Amino acid sequence: MMQLNITPQALDILHKLKAEHGELIFLISGGCCDGSAPLCFIASEFTLGESDIQIGQVDETPVYVADTLSQHIKGDDQFCLDIAPGRGGGFSLEAPYGVRFINRKQASCPL
Repeated sequence: MMQLNITPQALDILHKLKAEHGELIFLISGGCCDGSAPLCFIASEFTLGESDIQIGQVDETPVYVADTLSQHIKGDDQFCLDIAPGRGGGFSLEAPYGVRFINRKQASCPL
């Protein structure tokens, strides 16, 4: 598994979402909507695909990627989960907070 980090701002949003929804997961699908943006879902309401694999976790929340995308990140630097202002194009849970989750290379992560 990869080392995954999370910025304090993203962790704050994640804690709010966990308090509101319970157990969560992140999926980086590489598909439609936000492309390779991390999408946050309620764990009990989301069915992972056969090709989705867990690459790590942040704050005890598993992070999955589509197998086809994992081929591109195997030798990549560590990932860092962050937030950015504005809504993403998907159905991720953080949208009502006016932010969207993004992933950054560890070197550009403001921890």
